[in-house]
Amino acid sequence: MLTATGTRADSKQGTAIVKAITGSASYVDQAGLSHPLKTGMVLQEGDTLQTGVDSTVDLHLPHNGPAVGLNAESTLRFERLAFEETALGTVIDTRLRLSQGDMVGSVHKLLAGSRYEVRTPRGLASVRGTEFYVSAKTGDVHVITGTVQLTIYLNVTSPGDPSSFKYVTIGAGQSFYMPRSFLDNATFLAVTTAPPPAQLPTGR
Repeated sequence: MLTATGTRADSKQGTAIVKAITGSASYVDQAGLSHPLKTGMVLQEGDTLQTGVDSTVDLHLPHNGPAVGLNAESTLRFERLAFEETALGTVIDTRLRLSQGDMVGSVHKLLAGSRYEVRTPRGLASVRGTEFYVSAKTGDVHVITGTVQLTIYLNVTSPGDPSSFKYVTIGAGQSFYMPRSFLDNATFLAVTTAPPPAQLPTGR
């Protein structure tokens, strides 16, 4: 099984295939070189994708998704794309870092031992089979189907300090709006029937 600290020797590397582009986009490879993004390109673990102004990109992750959509002025790094075929199905380890902009995603129900995470400057969204929206700028998370467990960084300058974490579970049809302060006891979950304006990726 894939684990949080590493992978078995028989695990394989996943990919992200560019299915559609509007406007302009580019990616930075593991060597730090920037390249124009084109439909049909295959991105790998360690690559960083960037969308331009008024641009969007749809991605198909054959083993690690299956789909991700990026809106304008977004930056997404594929920190981990690994999978392992087992007798019960595919166990995945998908770790994405959304440092700018926002994204929508579609994830199949995960087998035990799987991991799918989206890290932003404000928190860590652990996805358990769902359709969701995440904003790096605001930290907001919107769930259409399934469940997302959100770990919030109360102190963004020391995200590794366990005492600075807060945990929120966001269910289907719910939205989490990142508050400016956690000093009060207000409830920050609100029911919604749809995420903010953003289309689900076509690569599902």
